[in-house]
Amino acid sequence: MNAHRAALLGFAARLGLATPVVYFDNGFPGSGNKPRLDDLTRAIRMGRHRVVLLPGLWALSIDHATAQRDIDLLADAGCRRVHVLPPELRPARHASLVTRGPRPTGPRGPGIARSIL
Repeated sequence: MNAHRAALLGFAARLGLATPVVYFDNGFPGSGNKPRLDDLTRAIRMGRHRVVLLPGLWALSIDHATAQRDIDLLADAGCRRVHVLPPELRPARHASLVTRGPRPTGPRGPGIARSIL
């Protein structure tokens, strides 16, 4: 999991975002029990976060439809952007981070995430 954290921290820095806060639900895949996703959604509603970084949609669920519902949940809570790491920066699975701060600006080049929202 340290590889995920390092990749996402580095990616946040490349995007010019603040140091991320980690929301990590390891051990709950597919169970429907995602207490940290609930915490993240609550924090977004409270205005604490506007950007979510994920190593891949699988960090939310291995089922694409379920992952998309989670993305919709985050958007409905007020999340402005969900960025998925480009494949070349993804070390492995099961971590997600969120950041505070402004939306990234500047040229887009290799290694820039595709935005979900």
